[in-house]
Amino acid sequence: MKFLQKIIIVSFVFGCSQNDSFALAGENGSKIGDVPPPLILSETVQGPSPNEISWDKLKGKVVVLKFWNTACAPCIEAIPHLNDLVGQFSNRVVFISISDDNGDYLKKYLKPKPIKSWVVLDGLLNPTRTAFDVHGIPHTVIVDAS
Repeated sequence: MKFLQKIIIVSFVFGCSQNDSFALAGENGSKIGDVPPPLILSETVQGPSPNEISWDKLKGKVVVLKFWNTACAPCIEAIPHLNDLVGQFSNRVVFISISDDNGDYLKKYLKPKPIKSWVVLDGLLNPTRTAFDVHGIPHTVIVDAS
């Protein structure tokens, strides 16, 4: 499992460094070893319903959260890299792309530019993004299986 985590971390760092798209995280977010904050999602664009996406239901799986939106150029540039990772690791890792876009707009946007991960919308006023103390996008969070 540690090998898989290292591969994912290296892949994301390498992908982000290629695009100069490092995001900022505040000091109040979860730290390594902390229990992650709840996922408060409003709508599913692709994947299971928000009721089915909780830490209880994802327990035992590595989860990669990708905070992004369609107005973020580095986010869009990273989609092919994300799709490659989903293709390589989807049997062992759950990838969740969390956006604050309008749901109808995002559905139209994804038709010519598909994302292979689950795509969900953050709740009203971005509670998930706030709980993870995300100050810039793209931003990736990896949660281990335990």
